[in-house]
Amino acid sequence: MAKKYPEHFVLCTTIPIYDEKAALAELERARGKLPVRAVFIQPLSWRMDSLDLKRLYEHLAKSQTLIIMHPVYMDLPVEQVYGSHALGAAVGFPFNTTVAITSLIFSGVMEACPELKIVLPHLGGALPFLMGRLDAVYASGEYELPKLPSEYLKLFYFDTVAYQREPIEMTLKLFGPGRLVFGTDYSCPGKGFVRPAEFLSFIRSLDLSAEAKEGILGGNLARLLGIDAYALKNGFIEETIRS
Repeated sequence: MAKKYPEHFVLCTTIPIYDEKAALAELERARGKLPVRAVFIQPLSWRMDSLDLKRLYEHLAKSQTLIIMHPVYMDLPVEQVYGSHALGAAVGFPFNTTVAITSLIFSGVMEACPELKIVLPHLGGALPFLMGRLDAVYASGEYELPKLPSEYLKLFYFDTVAYQREPIEMTLKLFGPGRLVFGTDYSCPGKGFVRPAEFLSFIRSLDLSAEAKEGILGGNLARLLGIDAYALKNGFIEETIRS
């Protein structure tokens, strides 16, 4: 699809993080077909910070390959603990992201590889709301990180899949418009989760300049992927904001 419609699609390949050798091999296999603009990573047992992945993260940082992470039901205990009342999607996924990225920070991965470009789904789970608590834990003196956890959080990017405007506003206030990228949650199988028109209305209504809104709706992600945004070049996003 990326070969056939290069103006609409870029290659984002899935790599396993349970086996660094296999991950690097799959990345190179995909690169033999097309430039790989991003990799898709799913946490394993809610973790992304294994010491066995050091070479993989260094490679992704050096090559400036964008990382997109997203939880999965099969990653326990999402399915076991949050299996009823749709809590897996409503609560389990955001907490999975929160644990995975907090571990990534406290393990020192982000200190060792600050050039990593990582997009977090669903506004980063609970992370924007827990920054103070992470810094309070750090203040105990038990960790060797040279900076507060909140400083490392500023290295991440956050997709705008939220179902209220207020969480977007808070994340925007904490990290700025340059750290937000538009998301739709497509192709989530759960009913009612994919609401692009509603998500778009949230961005339109923000008290931001047209330039900042264009960034959130495409410009920021295009910069991260190292591509020209078709919609930006053709005035589509500008027109969308006005309408």
